[in-house]
Amino acid sequence: MTNGTSKSDFLSSMSHELRTPLNGILGYTQILARDRTLNSTQNNSIQIIHESGTHLLTLINDVLDLAKIEARRLDLNPEPVHLESFLHGIEGIMKMRAEQKNILFKYKAMSSLPAGIEADEKRLRQVLLNLLGNSVKFTEKGHVYLLVTALREESTDQNNKRVYLRFEIEDTGVGMTPEQLEKIFQPFEQVGDKAKQAEGTGLGLAITQRLVEAMGGLGVSHYPTASGGHGRGDSGEEPTWARQ
Repeated sequence: MTNGTSKSDFLSSMSHELRTPLNGILGYTQILARDRTLNSTQNNSIQIIHESGTHLLTLINDVLDLAKIEARRLDLNPEPVHLESFLHGIEGIMKMRAEQKNILFKYKAMSSLPAGIEADEKRLRQVLLNLLGNSVKFTEKGHVYLLVTALREESTDQNNKRVYLRFEIEDTGVGMTPEQLEKIFQPFEQVGDKAKQAEGTGLGLAITQRLVEAMGGLGVSHYPTASGGHGRGDSGEEPTWARQ
């Protein structure tokens, strides 16, 4: 057994032991939050407990994901996905987050897209929400756009073809320096405002990069937008199986 496998097994066992009581705590905070007899101070305290528990649960899941990826034990489960419904689901989630900060979120299809694809829906959603969540977090005004383009097709048989999709994220956020760009895909590395760093685990982009590579993609790149150094763009190219 390799060190990576041993670490993955250990973290898997520990994460189960930690998640079980933590889920119980989060469940009770949801029940208590429904109690209309509580005053505002009590409600705020319950909200703090819930947010802290959710943050800890995210950290546990991220550490486990990273360990599985490094040990090459992360299983991908491709399944049929209705692409338009999937992307509109992402749009719905991100619109709510963006509206909380009074910024615009919009999904745009930049070319004709296949109706159905085969992909690991859970992991593809995780990748996009990680990238989009970062954009919303570091954007105080303006917009965040998700741009999806079908780049090229490769014929396989009479029923299927391989299609490469590019997912680009454009925002009007603070942008990053070249030095910061070298760090952001490393585990536990965070850049930018200290208060915003506290909102994350420092693992999201590291996991995102590795997931894209595991799915056969060309990785995640980062480049300045055309707005003169303000804002940023993230681009990932992902191969999928399209159904005709």
